[in-house]
Amino acid sequence: MEGESLSKPKTGGSKKVFIDLAPFVTASAFQGIGRYLRELLGAFGKLDPAHWKDLEAVGLDTQSWPWKTVKIEELLKENGVPKVTAPIPAKSTWRHRMAGRYLKALGCACYHQPEPHHTPIFAGVPLVLSIHDIIPIEFPHLYSRKAPRIRLCINLALMKFRTLSASHIITGSQYVKEQLQRRFQVPPAKISVAYYGVDLNRFHPHTALEEERRVARDYNINGPYFLYVGTADPRKNLGFLLEAMAASQTEIPLLVAGRIHDLHRPQLQAKLQQLQLGNKVRFLGYVAEDDLPALYRHSLALLFPSLSEGFGLPVVEAMACGTPVVAFANSSIPEVAGDAAWLVPTNDLPAFVEAMKVLAVNHEKRQELVATGLERAKLFTWENTARAVLGVYRRVLGLPQ
Repeated sequence: MEGESLSKPKTGGSKKVFIDLAPFVTASAFQGIGRYLRELLGAFGKLDPAHWKDLEAVGLDTQSWPWKTVKIEELLKENGVPKVTAPIPAKSTWRHRMAGRYLKALGCACYHQPEPHHTPIFAGVPLVLSIHDIIPIEFPHLYSRKAPRIRLCINLALMKFRTLSASHIITGSQYVKEQLQRRFQVPPAKISVAYYGVDLNRFHPHTALEEERRVARDYNINGPYFLYVGTADPRKNLGFLLEAMAASQTEIPLLVAGRIHDLHRPQLQAKLQQLQLGNKVRFLGYVAEDDLPALYRHSLALLFPSLSEGFGLPVVEAMACGTPVVAFANSSIPEVAGDAAWLVPTNDLPAFVEAMKVLAVNHEKRQELVATGLERAKLFTWENTARAVLGVYRRVLGLPQ
């Protein structure tokens, strides 16, 4: 389907920005990059039309051939956020790599690639690249146990190519920007920080009784619980969290909300048996986005022992829902959470367990973190993200801000 743009009104002289929609249909759909793209496009649609007076943004369907532009409005649900579809194998990878002539033929003036793995060899137009983190470079041993040095060299070369190919880079935190500057000598002026956000209309501390009952029924919840939101990716450190559950000797269960890849299941099952956790840990699998706020709201705390984050969406989402957060003081987490979360040194098991025990029984401490978290979350909105990203488009295209 030939697409229209987000911009209203449209003008004959408008320049078109194409945004690759591949993260909607690949494995990224259920991960941070998919969430980032869905929320960003939804926020674009909420901006004042005056922001688009000489600029258009359209989605690019790269899973079909020939490539098609797509009306972004057609992707949005009633709540203004694109829907999630089942992931399919990415197709036409070589066309991503040699994108130049196809983009030009479609009238593209600037190409925004939200998935760094699809960076084209030749874009033919200015390239805006979202780099969400460089975690495989920070922790090469977690992603290639057999040949970490070789994998690291490959990842270093690929990231260097990406940073050189991009006309401009967008990161979700100052931490990632500084990593790119230090490790790849990217000029500061070439990188813009556009903090990710939270939809305060969905993620908030207020809940209806019927919603509370439905979520409790659907997920078989009948008491207090700790919550973890994410995958079992090695840097998420889920094994540490299981150790913390065992060390705490708590009767409060841990609910794990997120898809667990088949590659990670055997290791997790072995860890559960080793620690004799029994039914103290429940894996919910993929949780519908409409149910996620309620799970946050009714949990005692979000437990988030990640080794590194480019932003850390669950931290802000939990705070917006009035839920205390326990996390490590590393990477972007202190930058995002400020003093509104209980941060402990990385992999400090006694300190993490102490935080769990205190929040399980100390109402005053919980309320303190709830209050500071609610205020902190207000600083991060997807509308702010959209305005910052739009500013990058205008800068790359030489348009007035």
